Formats: sequence, structure tokens, C-alpha cells
Amino acid sequence: MTISYNISAFGICEQLIGDRFRKVIDIKDSNSGKSNKVLYQAIDTSSYGDVLLSYKEIFKLSEIIYNTLFETYPKLNELRDYFNSMSDILSKLNLPIIWATPSGLSIKQKYVEFTTYDIVNNILSRKNQLH
Repeated sequence: MTISYNISAFGICEQLIGDRFRKVIDIKDSNSGKSNKVLYQAIDTSSYGDVLLSYKEIFKLSEIIYNTLFETYPKLNELRDYFNSMSDILSKLNLPIIWATPSGLSIKQKYVEFTTYDIVNNILSRKNQLH
């Protein structure tokens, strides 16, 4: 599991479903055909057993993981706040965030603020507004 500076319980849940669980049962409503309930099973049943969990249960597990992480390591909050403030400062200065991964790949990320313009044109005597 990857812990990023903006991790949330929802993000942990999505990682768990993507990395540790697979969809095994999709119970559909007989009238509408829409999914009523989806059940997930651990990918590695030899280690984790043959347990089926709903999305709600996996989300609750992710909340427990999230709270445990930040209670066990309270400095993570400070580190996350530091990264967020550095990101805000670099964004205000119109500078990119640059870092190197452990494998040596250099990554550059820059947030660009876009401006929206309303353009009114006259085509075939009709006015159209473009965004």
C-alpha cells in the first residue's frame, strides 16, 4: 500500500480493492438489474482465509487503517501538512514540484491555473456561446 501526502480513507479503500481483493459476487436486483451488493474476496486466500466482504466493510477496514496510521505515527500529520504547505507555496510562485523516485526517475509536477473565457460568435446569423 502506498501512503501519499494526501491519503484518505477512501484512497486506502480503493487501494485495498485494487491490490488485495477481487470482486467475486455481484448480487443484482431482480426488478431493475442494478447491483444491490458486491462482495469481495482476498486475492491470497491461503494467507487471509476465505472471507467475503462488502464494499462497506472494506471501507470500514480502510478507516481503521487510516486512523491507526495517524494515531500510531502522529508526525505523519505534520509531514503531510508540510508537504501541502510546500505545494501551496510552489504553486503560488508558479514553480513545479520536482522529486526523484527511489529508482532514479525524476518527476516534475506543475499545477496550472486555467482561465475560462466566454466567446460569442455569429455563424449563419445565429449566436453561439463557447466555453
